[in-house]
This record gives sequence, C-alpha cells and structure tokens, in this order.
Amino acid sequence: MYSQKLINSLNGDIEKYFPHIKTIDNSFNIVHSGVSRMVMLDRYSRKDKTLASLKVGYLVVTIVRDDATFPTRSIGYVHEQLANNYYAILIENEYINGIDPNILQNSAINNIVIKKNTNLINH
Repeated sequence: MYSQKLINSLNGDIEKYFPHIKTIDNSFNIVHSGVSRMVMLDRYSRKDKTLASLKVGYLVVTIVRDDATFPTRSIGYVHEQLANNYYAILIENEYINGIDPNILQNSAINNIVIKKNTNLINH
C-alpha cells in the first residue's frame, strides 16, 4: 500500500523524532481500507503534533468539511509546501466527494486542498 521510499523516510523520522517507537519492517502486513483505515489513522496512530517531520509525500489526515459536531476528515498526502506554513494536500479519491466546495476555492485542482499546518495531523 505504501512505497518503500515512503517507508524508508518514515523510518528515518521515527528514529530521529520518536526513538521509543519501533520502525516499520517487512513483518508489518495488516492493511486496513475504507472506514477502518480512517479510524486506525485518526484514533490509533502516533501523531506528530509539532509537525517536525511533515514533508512532501507524507500521509496526513485533515478536515475537509468543518462542522462543530461532526467534521469530515479525509486522508491525503502532502503535495507541496507553500509559503507561510501552508500546504497543498492531495486528497485520496475515496474522499473527494466530502470536500467542502469553499475549501476548493483556493485550488485549481479538484482533489487538492490548501491547509495551514496547524490544521493537519501528520501520521
């Protein structure tokens, strides 16, 4: 599901920023999809709250439809780092229909949202 390049980069960041966490190895073979994947990432994965390891290509969970009670979260990848701590996030196809049209106003591409780093959860 994830490229070896991404896994190697994540392992480097785990060793640097989170030495108490085991790095990813080939024995990790449980894969989740759909709602199960979102729940695992959103609730149970280690979050980089300081965003020290955030970089292009990394997986993030971000809110794409703001609601006080039930905000809509989506999974995406950092597509580009922009000025002033903003990031272009490429939202996975499965979540495109949940994106608030107002959020898409800042992007010329249908599945890219522009978010300030304080609105991201780096996984």
